[in-house]
Amino acid sequence: MPRLGGPAIESATYDTRIYSHASTDPENSLPTAGGIVRIRAPMQTAYEAAVDFKNIYQLNPYIETSAVVGIEGDATDVYIRVPTVINAYVWAVVRFRPVHVDGGGWACKGEMIDGNLDDLRIFWRLVPNGPNETLGQLELLADPALPLPRSWVTRDTKDGVHIMLERFRYKVEARSPHAIPADFTGDE
Repeated sequence: MPRLGGPAIESATYDTRIYSHASTDPENSLPTAGGIVRIRAPMQTAYEAAVDFKNIYQLNPYIETSAVVGIEGDATDVYIRVPTVINAYVWAVVRFRPVHVDGGGWACKGEMIDGNLDDLRIFWRLVPNGPNETLGQLELLADPALPLPRSWVTRDTKDGVHIMLERFRYKVEARSPHAIPADFTGDE
């Protein structure tokens, strides 16, 4: 099972909380960035959005292309391409597989099987929190094989996690007839 870091998913709020922890299994000198968020939608709606791998590009404005390039058994291979500031592309084929996590819910781990990065790992987790709410967690390690300052990579990875979780929550809540508007205060 992948190592999860940061605050417990049960402590998620409607504001996305970002964290980082040491990258292990295998080790990497860059930290893994992560985030947790509370989503106003049923688990099934969140799950359907999470396994929409061909549309990963919709969750992150830096991703130019995402496409499913293979499915075998429980594994889905996804091609992802991102332009860089030096007029080159970072690309990877990421194999996503479901994984068991304690506490239930759904989780998947994505590992780079081909590409021009030194390392890329993605971890998604969804936990039901009642009939109309889901807790979401995303962790990401992206280690490009480019001569970039490590502080930039760390900053951009954290920003990417934040953007992806915010967009994911918006996408899921927009699909849910049970969603409560984010600006609802109950005082109306």
